[in-house]
Amino acid sequence: MRFPRSSRRVLASLATLAALTAWPAAGMAAEKLEQTSIRLIPEDAAFYGAMLRNGEQIKIIAESNAWAKLKNLPAVQMGLGAIEQQLASGDNPQAAQLKAMLENPQVKELLGLLGDMFSNDVFVYADPRVAPVVELLQGISNSISYGPLYFHASGQADAMSPNEMQAKAALYTLAENLDKIQIPTTVLGFAVEDEERAKLHLNKFEGLLAPLTFMLPQLAGRVVREKVGDDDFLAIKLDGKMIPWDEVPLDDIRQYEAREGDVDKLVEKITGLNLVIAFGVRHGYLMVACTDSLDGLARLGTGSSLLARPEISPLKKHAGKRLTGISYTSRNFLTQVAMSAEDIDGLLKIGDAALQQLPLDETQKGQIRKDVGDLAAELKTLIPAPGATLQFSFLSDRGIESYGYNWTEDKFIDASRPLDVLDFVGRDPILAVAWRGRIYPKAYDRIVHWVKVGHGYFEKYGVPEMSAKDRQTYSRLVEAMKPLCRELGRVNRESLIPALDGQCAIVLDAKLLSDKIAKDVPRTDEPMPLPEPALVVGIQDARAMRDAYLGYQEFFDKTLEVLRTFDERGEIPADYSIPWPEAAETAAGATLRVTLPEKWGVDPQIVPNAVLTEKVAVVTASEAHSKRLLEGQAPTAGLLADGRRPRALAVLFNWPALVDAAAPWVRLAARQVAKENLHVEDDAPEIENVVAQVDTVLEVLKAVRNCTAQSYIEDRAVVTHSLMEISDVP
Repeated sequence: MRFPRSSRRVLASLATLAALTAWPAAGMAAEKLEQTSIRLIPEDAAFYGAMLRNGEQIKIIAESNAWAKLKNLPAVQMGLGAIEQQLASGDNPQAAQLKAMLENPQVKELLGLLGDMFSNDVFVYADPRVAPVVELLQGISNSISYGPLYFHASGQADAMSPNEMQAKAALYTLAENLDKIQIPTTVLGFAVEDEERAKLHLNKFEGLLAPLTFMLPQLAGRVVREKVGDDDFLAIKLDGKMIPWDEVPLDDIRQYEAREGDVDKLVEKITGLNLVIAFGVRHGYLMVACTDSLDGLARLGTGSSLLARPEISPLKKHAGKRLTGISYTSRNFLTQVAMSAEDIDGLLKIGDAALQQLPLDETQKGQIRKDVGDLAAELKTLIPAPGATLQFSFLSDRGIESYGYNWTEDKFIDASRPLDVLDFVGRDPILAVAWRGRIYPKAYDRIVHWVKVGHGYFEKYGVPEMSAKDRQTYSRLVEAMKPLCRELGRVNRESLIPALDGQCAIVLDAKLLSDKIAKDVPRTDEPMPLPEPALVVGIQDARAMRDAYLGYQEFFDKTLEVLRTFDERGEIPADYSIPWPEAAETAAGATLRVTLPEKWGVDPQIVPNAVLTEKVAVVTASEAHSKRLLEGQAPTAGLLADGRRPRALAVLFNWPALVDAAAPWVRLAARQVAKENLHVEDDAPEIENVVAQVDTVLEVLKAVRNCTAQSYIEDRAVVTHSLMEISDVP
C-alpha cells in the first residue's frame, strides 16, 4: 500500500504532534533549585528565563507507548523507510552528501555538543540597563506611528512626505533620549556536562574567525582572549569609532533635525559606545554574551543572586519538583516599559498641537484643555502600578503543572468569593472559561458624563455647520430622543447594573448531533457532533434583570416609532416591528426563544434561546444545551475539584472531548481525501486502512487529558495555577 506524498506528509505531521503531547509520568530524580542557572543570575536582573530538563522530556516521549504507536503506523514506517533507502542508495547526490556529513566524526562531535547544550538548562538573562533600551525602542516605534499625527495637527505636514515626518519624529526621540542609548549585558547560556568538548569547539570557532580578520582589516586585534574571573573567553571587541562616519550621509540626515546639533550629539553618543560579543565556558555553562564590558558578564555567579529576591519565594516552595521552566521579570523593567501616565501626556501634546490650529478664541481653547485634561486624569487612574512577574512549570505525576505570579496592581478582577457560575457550565464541557470582574456602578455615571461632554461639543461646534434643514431635523430628533435616553439611563442604573454580580462564563460543547444541519447542506451517513456555544451571566437580582430586558425592549420599540416620524420616504414598512424573541415562563425560568425561518431548513434542534433564573442567565443555540447547563453540575476535573474556593478565573479545556467531537468529521474528511487521491471506491480496503491510521493518531492525541487553570489572590499577587493532565496510552 502506498499513500500519495501529500497524505504521507499530513500523517507524519499529525504523528509528530501527537507524540509531543504524549507525556507519561515516569519519575526521575529532582534537581535542587540551587543547581539551576538561577543561582548565577544577579539579584537586580531585568529578566531571566530558563528551559530545564529538555533532554529528560524528549526521553520520556521517546520511551512512551504513544510514540511507539505512531512509529508503527504504516505511513510513518513508509516515510522512515524511504529516508533510509535514499541515504543508502547513493543515487541522490544531496542524500549522499547528507549521509557523509552525518558520518563525519567532527560533525558527530558537534551534534553531540548541541545535544548536550540543549538537554538540561538553557537560560537567557539581561541586566537592568536593558529596560531603558526597550523603552527607547518603544518610543521610536510610537514616534514613527504618532509623529505624523503631530505634524498634521500642528499644521507642519504640508511641507513633508510621510517618510520625512516619521524620520523627523524618530530622530527627535533619539536626540531626546541619548542617555538610553547603551549596550546592556544580555547572556544566553547552555548547561554542558562535557566542558572540555565545549572549549574545544570554541577553539575551532576562534580558528574560523582568523581569516575574517584578514578580509576585514578593521577587525585586526579585536578578536582576543580575555579572562572572566578564572575562565577564558573569546571576545570580539567593537566600538562606535569603527563606523565609517565619513561615508554616512550626515548632511542628508541633518535636514530632519528638530534642533540644530541633534545629529552631531547622536554621532558623538554612538561613537563612544563599546560592543563586546563574548563566548566562553563558566560555572558549567557555555555562554554567549552581548555587552559593553566583560565586567557585566563577570557578575554572573558572584554576589547576591536572584534567589535572594522575595518574589522568588513561591518558586522555592516547589524547589524539589522536576522543574521544566522558570521566567522572571523585574518590577523596575515593567515600570519602564509598561503603559504609563507619560504615554497619555504624549497624546495630550498631539491634541494640544491640533488645538492650536483651530479657529477658536483662548476661552474656548482653555475649556477644551480643561475637559481633555480631566479626562486624561481619569484615564491615568485606570493604569495599574506595575509589579514583578514570576512563572515556573514542572513535571508531576499528573502531567505538567505551572504557576504564574503577577504583582502588578489589580484593578479589575474580583477573587474574593467562589465562582458560583461554574455550577452552570456543565460537568464535562469541551471548554469553559469563567471569571468575575469588579463592578463599579459609578463608572457608568462617568461614561455618561463624558458622552454628554462630547455631545455638548458636537452641538457647539458641529451643529452650526449643518444646513438649516438638517439643524431643524437634528433638533426635533434630539428632543424626541431625550426622554427615551433618560429612561434608558435609568434602566441601566436601576435595573441592569444591580442585576449583575460580575460573573460570566463562555462555554463550548458538542453533544448536539445532527445528520443534516440545514437545507443546502448534504446529509451525512450518521449524526455528527455540532458545536454548541453558550454564554452564562451571573445574576444577583433576577427581577431587576427582567426589568432591564423590558426596559430595553420598550426603548427600541419607541425609538422605532420616533424614526417613523422622520421617515418621509416610507422606507420603514408600516407593518414592520422589531422581531423580539418569544417570551414564556417555563419550569427552568423566564425563557426567550428565537424561531428560525422555516425556509432555512435548519435542524429543529437548533433554537437560539435565553433562560433567566434566580442565579444565572444562559444563552445557547439549543434548548437541550440550556437544560444541561441549568442542571447545576459543576466540573470537578483537575484544579476545579474544590468548587468552593475563592477564584477570579477558572478554565477547563477537555481535550479528549474535543478530539471525540472532531473525530467523525476528521474520519469523513480522511475518507474523502483518500478516495480522491487513491482513486478507489468508498468501501475499498485502502480507505479503511487510512481511517484506521487516523484513529490511531486520534487515540494518541487523547493522551492529553483535561487542562485546567485558576486565578486567585495570594499575598497581593494574582496567581494563575494551571495543570495539563497527561497519561500515556495503553
